[in-house]
Amino acid sequence: MNGFIISKQLIETLAKKYQTIEFNVAREYCQYLFLSNLYLEKQAESILFKVGTALRIVYGSPRFSEDLDFSCFGLLMNKLEATMLNAMTEIEKIGVKSEIEESKATTGGYLGVFRFKFLDYNESIKVECSFRTKQRLKPDINLVNSDYMPPFNILCLPMQRLAEEKAIALLTRTKPRDFYDVYFILRSHLFEEKINWN
Repeated sequence: MNGFIISKQLIETLAKKYQTIEFNVAREYCQYLFLSNLYLEKQAESILFKVGTALRIVYGSPRFSEDLDFSCFGLLMNKLEATMLNAMTEIEKIGVKSEIEESKATTGGYLGVFRFKFLDYNESIKVECSFRTKQRLKPDINLVNSDYMPPFNILCLPMQRLAEEKAIALLTRTKPRDFYDVYFILRSHLFEEKINWN
């Protein structure tokens, strides 16, 4: 079990710090709660965090992101669902009411909708896992520091692949968030040693 119930005062303080609304902070707190407990699970070594929310949580992008996206390797659907359930069960133990509203296989992956209730907040997070990449990738292991809880490790999709997936998203769906994320990747000095754009 990892985490604790955040206070209303801290949510208000962080909303001012990040120049955003309380809703974004409360939802991000739930994302941190879920990730920190997910990566305590043994099976999570096959679940690699990626795309927009990874750019914010792991690499410091200023853009708040709604969903949690992963690539999964060599993990059966029932094992994945059990791992997700275990993480949610651990969150319940700190007093955050947690439930899985939806959990199903999709074409090439998994979709879950998870709800968290605490204080006056009622947050829903969509979780998507892709099984499309068959080759197992060596993860980037990142220590995540935050205002929400003690540091914890996250296994991420290698930066080269993460950047490739973001570039593909930009070219295929051209949503504003994809432009922003690619801009962040290109402008961040953090990525220069990790990505070969040639």
